[in-house]
Amino acid sequence: MKKHLFYTVLVIFIVTSAITLAGTVRLLPIEEKYLDKLIWAFLLQLAAAIFSVFRKANFFTEEEKARLESVEVAIAQTRPAAQRTLLDPPPGMPKPVKTIDVAATGYFENLARLQDRPLERDTWLRDVNGKEVTWVGVFADINAQLETGGVQLQLHPTSSTNATFFVFAPAALRDFAYSLRKGDRVRARGVINCSVLSRSPYITASLLERAD
Repeated sequence: MKKHLFYTVLVIFIVTSAITLAGTVRLLPIEEKYLDKLIWAFLLQLAAAIFSVFRKANFFTEEEKARLESVEVAIAQTRPAAQRTLLDPPPGMPKPVKTIDVAATGYFENLARLQDRPLERDTWLRDVNGKEVTWVGVFADINAQLETGGVQLQLHPTSSTNATFFVFAPAALRDFAYSLRKGDRVRARGVINCSVLSRSPYITASLLERAD
């Protein structure tokens, strides 16, 4: 049955091709409107035949196929490593931290504004958490961190508020931190940690200086 179908299609293709070519070179008198349809039919049959040949043809030996497959596997295995090499920072280099433009006063004002909307408040805190900020505050107190050699500073956004945030300064900034006096305005830059459960955020400072 398959052979009969194959030869039937082959005969139709040959006849259509012969008539189309004969009409194209004016060996057969065919009206233009029919000739156009024959040409399109011939082109479609030709495209189908070429597609079928390429689909069934075996262009490579088994040995060549094996080599090609091994190359494809090697490329697939090395691609993730190449992506990691391009995307990840070198070992020992810290990943870049995003900066967010929110001041200390703005932080506490927004926190108070969202007090009755816990879902929106917690979403906003998660968005701020882990970002780099630059805050200016009024120095209130200092405590030594014996295990790290650094210090913890307690600051208020302004001198007229009881809101508090903390700044953890490394040992390199210890001397400067102890030179501060109560009421001094201090600028701290670093990564903020603002837990949903805590109302007193803290900054791990990379910069600490007087703001006056």
